[in-house]
Amino acid sequence: MQVRFCVAVVIAGLAAVMTISPAGAQPPPSREACAYYDFPPGTPEYRVCVERELEMRRLGRMNREYGAARIVSDSERACTYYGLMPGTPRYERCVRHEVELRSPQ
Repeated sequence: MQVRFCVAVVIAGLAAVMTISPAGAQPPPSREACAYYDFPPGTPEYRVCVERELEMRRLGRMNREYGAARIVSDSERACTYYGLMPGTPRYERCVRHEVELRSPQ
């Protein structure tokens, strides 16, 4: 009986330890992406970017028939939607990242 109790305590302890986030946990993907696009965290522009990037993620990845030209145009549209200005380095970085996310694996 004591052995079973000890085993149960050890298993419960391991389960608890595995659910704890490490101190250096990665930020959610949308926040990471908006920081990557150089939006300063805590600004209204950053908040809008995060909200819109989350919305785009909910739409999901595209299927293999999704054409290359459409990938680029949708990526450009997404970056403009996030609040980036076409022709800027931030916009170009965003487009490259969005194309990568939309491209079939």
